[in-house]
Amino acid sequence: MNALTRRIVSVAALAIGFIVSPRAALARRAEVAMTVPVEVAAGETFDVPVSITAGKKRVMSYAIRLQFDPRVLKVVSVQGGTFDGFAADPVSNAAAFESGVVDFTANNAGFIRTPESFTVAMIKLTSVSASAQETRLQLGITPGNGLVNGRFRQMRVRITGRSRRLAIR
Repeated sequence: MNALTRRIVSVAALAIGFIVSPRAALARRAEVAMTVPVEVAAGETFDVPVSITAGKKRVMSYAIRLQFDPRVLKVVSVQGGTFDGFAADPVSNAAAFESGVVDFTANNAGFIRTPESFTVAMIKLTSVSASAQETRLQLGITPGNGLVNGRFRQMRVRITGRSRRLAIR
């Protein structure tokens, strides 16, 4: 095998390894995540930003679900994010804010090109527990929905930190 053939085989092997690599496959998925404080005081109101990282893919809409223990927390509001396309408040059911399950959804206003990572919503919660305890917030995709890309097709999604622990002190 001459040097040129060895080089072509090496480049082909590298390309095939990249295509089938789990890391490369993961990069094709959009990630949804939330940032939760480690600890809050009883009665305290706090914000939980929800972000999407989709790389170079455009995000046209999302439908996300937040689950929590309604004996410990209640949602005060679900507001728009910091990215212009999702700056307006998402659609959510205020009657469900004390139920333990809140779905919220929004469309990218004007179909603006999305950055690689951006905040789509800000969830304001209040600790309603009078005693110290630990609880969990769980983030997911609403059943049958999720994220839609620029071609108006479902995107593969990975939830980063699906469940987060929160201490009430």
